[in-house]
Amino acid sequence: TTTTTTTTSLKKEKKKLLSEESPPLQLQLRMTYRQCLTLPQRILRMSQQQLLLPSSSSDDTDDTDDDDTPPPPPQAQALASIQMLKGPSPTELLDLYFDSKATLLQSLLNKLQQEDDIAVTAVTGTTTTTTNSTNSSDKAESILCQMVVILQKDIILHPYFMFCSSSSSS
Repeated sequence: TTTTTTTTSLKKEKKKLLSEESPPLQLQLRMTYRQCLTLPQRILRMSQQQLLLPSSSSDDTDDTDDDDTPPPPPQAQALASIQMLKGPSPTELLDLYFDSKATLLQSLLNKLQQEDDIAVTAVTGTTTTTTNSTNSSDKAESILCQMVVILQKDIILHPYFMFCSSSSSS
């Protein structure tokens, strides 16, 4: 009991000295503590934003796909961050992953619809130029290519590596 009272009295003395002698340090400690409180929400927000990106934008290597290559680390890290901070069930993680990819595909479909509207306007207008039509076709083709890559990588290949192959190897 003597050591407990001594430890308690030392803590009280340190706290008293800290608050009396250095108000700027005390203020800095409070600010750091408050900053740390917001970190989990920021990490969750960044992880969810990462899931809304196509995996091809997070690849740093060229498109040589081997069957043994793991999924891009940012996608898997985002899911791991969400798992650690929120603790959802595996089913909820799957739903979150595929919902984010469905949102990504929906945004690309909206872009494709806008390009289609622009192409129709260019054709029906009185001053139709072939460059506008060709440019619109190129953009539409690019959007379709992005969608195919997302379907191949984000919907088929990477979920297999993230959710299936790791559980079958253990």
